[in-house]
Amino acid sequence: LEEVRLHPPALVSRRALVELYAQQRRFDAQLAQLEAIVALVPGDAPTLHSRAQALFNLQRYPEAAEAIERAIAASLVEGGPRTRDLGGNGDTKTVGAAIAELVKTV
Repeated sequence: LEEVRLHPPALVSRRALVELYAQQRRFDAQLAQLEAIVALVPGDAPTLHSRAQALFNLQRYPEAAEAIERAIAASLVEGGPRTRDLGGNGDTKTVGAAIAELVKTV
């Protein structure tokens, strides 16, 4: 977080590189940038989701599965839809659909 506080464009630049490397199908480089972003902003659900996608594209399936679980957990923490038993007001169908959308793109 110190890097982001001292130089906020660093995070923006890294995110731009993530997109560029994905378009170029340079998933190793994309993953390296995502790892750097996760180090700066550990609970960012979209970044964790992108990390899972990169791992999947690299055919590192066990790691991708763990990463998608982490992304789902982060989404719940960030205020994503939750069922009543988790302190939310969504029903199982709504929450399940939201999680399915997250997983579908990996």
